[in-house]
Amino acid sequence: MEQLINKYWIKLSNKGIKYTRQRDLLLKNILEIREHFNADLLYVMLKAREINISRATIYRTLPLFEECDIIKKALQDKNRYYYEVSIKKQHHDHLICIECGKITEFYSNKIEAIQKEIYKNYSYSPTSHQMILKGVCDKCIRKRNENNTGKSNK
Repeated sequence: MEQLINKYWIKLSNKGIKYTRQRDLLLKNILEIREHFNADLLYVMLKAREINISRATIYRTLPLFEECDIIKKALQDKNRYYYEVSIKKQHHDHLICIECGKITEFYSNKIEAIQKEIYKNYSYSPTSHQMILKGVCDKCIRKRNENNTGKSNK
């Protein structure tokens, strides 16, 4: 992990981004995250670890890390971006529960084939794509059904 951190600091310094203790703590903690996160979730996580970094510092630093391909924007929900760590991430798409916000990553050969066909049919050269499917997860459906069953028994 230390080699990776050093590699990223070289990348950051080559872009003129100065090393600070807070940025280093952010980098180390972000590289440990295995799920999607936003600035506010990161702030709460750091507070729980008793790491004092202001929200403003987090909001200012995330775009710098994105510029250096440490993290990438995975999703946008209203005015909030969700990030994921870029390291060795295979291409994937996302399912989002509209009730609890759960994010599930998935990959489909069929969807990838259809997208290639669409690029070809419309004479486009692919550069990137992002698919986001929204729905209600099983857990929320069960919860909804339990609530409806409880109401009808009253």
